[in-house]
Amino acid sequence: MTVDDRTQRLRQWYNVYGWTDAACASAVAADARLQHLLDVELDGDIPEEALKIRDLMTRFETCHQSCLQNVDNLVQMIATMRPSRVIACGENDPAIAERLRETMAPLAAWVDGVDHPEGLDTDLGPRTDAKRWLLACMCKMIAEQLHDPGFPQPRWPEEGADLNH
Repeated sequence: MTVDDRTQRLRQWYNVYGWTDAACASAVAADARLQHLLDVELDGDIPEEALKIRDLMTRFETCHQSCLQNVDNLVQMIATMRPSRVIACGENDPAIAERLRETMAPLAAWVDGVDHPEGLDTDLGPRTDAKRWLLACMCKMIAEQLHDPGFPQPRWPEEGADLNH
């Protein structure tokens, strides 16, 4: 295996040991257990399915809301030796995206003047421009993170509106 191959495999540990080749190389040099695991991966006769599952392991972090689900999914993949899917940071869980749509649609409607939109469980108090602005910003931020141009967005503020009346 070439140095480039070793470096590429080492990059799979970026989310654990740092985001640079140097940080990962330092971690391997200081950690005999990591060094042994990497040697087995690089020098062993690891089946392609196992390498794919190993690749999937690197795509989630313990801070991610789907961490436990990912662990269960990985254990199932290992049991069957069939790579599947993990929900990584930067990836969107369709169930969470749908829940966000259900939560934000009535909020967007409230911003646009609907007094008691169906599905709104929180009393937002008086409708102020500051509250409308914050909710509009939140809708936009979530839509951008989901890469979903159809995500519920309030129409307010209309372009050219003077919010400083």
